Amino acid sequence: MNNQDIAPGDVDPQYYMLGIIIMALVTGGYVIFGGLRAVIVTDVIQSVLMLVGGLTVAFIVFGLPEVGGWSGMRAMDAAAAADAQKMHLYEPSDHPSLPWTGMLSGLMVLHFFYWGTNQFIVQRALSARTDKEARIGIITAGFFKLLIPFFSIGVGIAAYYLFKKQDMNVAS
Repeated sequence: MNNQDIAPGDVDPQYYMLGIIIMALVTGGYVIFGGLRAVIVTDVIQSVLMLVGGLTVAFIVFGLPEVGGWSGMRAMDAAAAADAQKMHLYEPSDHPSLPWTGMLSGLMVLHFFYWGTNQFIVQRALSARTDKEARIGIITAGFFKLLIPFFSIGVGIAAYYLFKKQDMNVAS
């Protein structure tokens, strides 16, 4: 690795392992001494930060004049060649093969299955005080999970159309 591969703000390699060890000790400490409550509080904080951050990025990206909002992105997609179009997930509600309502209902079943049977999630549900709290927690998590395709995938598609003329090997 030469100096051209290191982006500004990268961690100096000699401190990289030290940073990992410090983070592991801090994380291990609050999990061991705080127990499952500390883990759940951390999960809630991280979930809120990811949701708010994702929605903020989505509003910023869709507000760019180059994107032109949702309709501008649909227009960019329609102008692309048929095999290069990216908006198949967001078809109108009257689309014959995959309307967005069908995608939403299919994701609902898929996500509630995941959020109701994944060991990582079930472990948190089993720690609830009552069955009602466990059910509410799983349903709430599944609902928020449904929002992700609408802003994260949309932002990725907008980035594709904004940067498709640039060198795709910049990140490697």
